[in-house]
Amino acid sequence: MSPRASVLALAAATLALAGAAPVSASPRVLLVDGSSVRSTPANGAELAGADASPADAAGLLGSAARVQTTDKKKTSKKKAKKPPYDLTVIRKAINKAGGVPARAYDARAALTSADRVMRAAKKDSQAKRELEGLFKYVTVMARGNRITADRMLMLTETLRRNAEWWKLGRATGNGQRVQFDGSQMIWQLYTGSGIQLQWLGTFGRGNSLFYSGAAHVAELSALVDEAIKLAVPRAGGISWEYFFPFGGGNPPWVSGMAEATGIQVLARASGPTKMNRPALLETAKSAMGILRTPPPTGVQVVEDTGTHFLIYSFSAAKVLNAMNQTVNGLYAYVLANPTDVDARLTLLDGLRWLDTNVGRYDTGSWTLYQLGGAKADTHYHGVARDFLKTLCSLLHADAKTPGGGPTGAYPSANICAAAATWTKYSAK
Repeated sequence: MSPRASVLALAAATLALAGAAPVSASPRVLLVDGSSVRSTPANGAELAGADASPADAAGLLGSAARVQTTDKKKTSKKKAKKPPYDLTVIRKAINKAGGVPARAYDARAALTSADRVMRAAKKDSQAKRELEGLFKYVTVMARGNRITADRMLMLTETLRRNAEWWKLGRATGNGQRVQFDGSQMIWQLYTGSGIQLQWLGTFGRGNSLFYSGAAHVAELSALVDEAIKLAVPRAGGISWEYFFPFGGGNPPWVSGMAEATGIQVLARASGPTKMNRPALLETAKSAMGILRTPPPTGVQVVEDTGTHFLIYSFSAAKVLNAMNQTVNGLYAYVLANPTDVDARLTLLDGLRWLDTNVGRYDTGSWTLYQLGGAKADTHYHGVARDFLKTLCSLLHADAKTPGGGPTGAYPSANICAAAATWTKYSAK
């Protein structure tokens, strides 16, 4: 499969995750430039879907503005609504976190800016509701001692970008993606949590920039640098954490699929054909920590048949398209750094699991989204099929390479057979 075909397969596959309906993403994002907003080509931001459905996230958080009041001593007077957040608790947690003093100062300033925007917003406005929801989950993190010095930059950026966005007073739909002038990060509205950094969307953009020619190398370099800056220590390495509650998981949590796509981008960008920054391979290697660590810190599940990489650090769901992309991300790294024996073994453990278990996702006429779950819809079926086609192509290339290439000519019969069978299902 050609590089162009491979990225198109990635585009299809990364549109969906987690068993929730895919976000209705337009091939454009809203670009914020000061006080103005304009619609602009996504340049890859549409190639990756949400790690959590905005609707589901909203249901889990509830409406931050809907706080029940009670009567006191059976009088007609009602208590004032108690906010679902506590800014004092957040400030104390920031002060307690330690680290570089300037970072704590920036975090407090960003919190104050977001608070001012919320107070200035109209009653019952979307801006007020979303900022209250944002403060609510930050309060939960603060009370759980999860605001640390290492997370200060990510916290500051989240507060600052929300203040910047909601100050505009622009109505925003679930799943809307936003980019800010001067930054390559992709943000997304998760109703009840404000806009959140969408790591899979960001790395999907990174893959698109990689295939977009020399004219986009500066953007790719900037994206990589921003992502590294916002990574946090986890599982003995670094990780890209999500800072909002979802599906029973409390922040900060991680996604194996998003992490592996980040590894893929760093590995691809490191080579001489793009950024020529071989040191990025060390950063990519560090990001493998969660793939070698069991949940809830990481996503590794070791079984007799190999290693499965979970889609979420808080969920036991074994989602096929997420597993496929995690293996593909590892593959990209091993291709870029074939002398890393540990990474090769991690890749082989994942391939062994897929080769042994891929048939369990086949109903005889269609595919399952996850083991033990319902049939995949047409979109998710196509995602699984196309990822396996890409993987099959890579494995065949290894088999023709002297010495077997990165995987040692790993047997690809079951993986390739599933890709062919599922293609036939699609044609019916």
